[in-house]
Amino acid sequence: MANYIDEEILCEAYTHLEIDVFDDKVKLSKLKHDLTSFMEERAKFFFLGDDVRVKVEFEEGSLKTRIIVLGAAASTIVAGVSAYGSFRSGVDQISKDATMLAQSANQELIFRTRTAYCDRISIEKRKGVFGRVDALLGELDVIRVVISEPNLPSRTIDLKTFNGAVDKLVEWDAKADKLFSKLNTVETQECIAAGLLEELDRLPEAAPWEGDLKKKSFRASLIVADPKKAADLVAAAARLASVVQSLRDKMAARVKVNGPQQA
Repeated sequence: MANYIDEEILCEAYTHLEIDVFDDKVKLSKLKHDLTSFMEERAKFFFLGDDVRVKVEFEEGSLKTRIIVLGAAASTIVAGVSAYGSFRSGVDQISKDATMLAQSANQELIFRTRTAYCDRISIEKRKGVFGRVDALLGELDVIRVVISEPNLPSRTIDLKTFNGAVDKLVEWDAKADKLFSKLNTVETQECIAAGLLEELDRLPEAAPWEGDLKKKSFRASLIVADPKKAADLVAAAARLASVVQSLRDKMAARVKVNGPQQA
């Protein structure tokens, strides 16, 4: 899907139907008009403003349809924060609304073409900007639970789980990079970066159990009992601190670069 200048994909519905409509340009034109009208009215409501545009694209095969809602995601995010109280709550609700809207678009297409169940080859609700951000927030929640565990990971499996969570933070960063590469407006990049930075700031700066390792008596006894485990625990705590700080710095830089510039 190509990028659109100064717009992001807020919502996308896709269907592949085994029906003979593509070559009937009159029917196809009416279908496009009806679907556009249907989606525009609902998109303006669910995305909290009039700054949206609907594209309906058809491909032969027998009929492949993409119904895409485009707009500047930043304005919807700002409205969502105002309406729902926070970046997190706004993204959560708007993402749900985008999913529901895409589903209703597919249902409307099926209804208007009177396509029987057996002729519905593929029906998809594709993630737009808000769905991708919501997915990042959900992954961060899961990671936070693991790295916030207060007890020292004394068993090998516990330390493996902890290190795995730090690995997922690194993977999360790569997914965030991919998201930002798809955003077309600096306003949207700034809004999303600022919101994600708030969530990154909720991560522990250090392993909650790192204090135990700094107690001389505890550290000495651990080194005597199992020097490799002691070294592994120190390395795991240091890596978490480094990764969390790196992610925060990177996200803060995005906010700074895309925010209002001083004269």
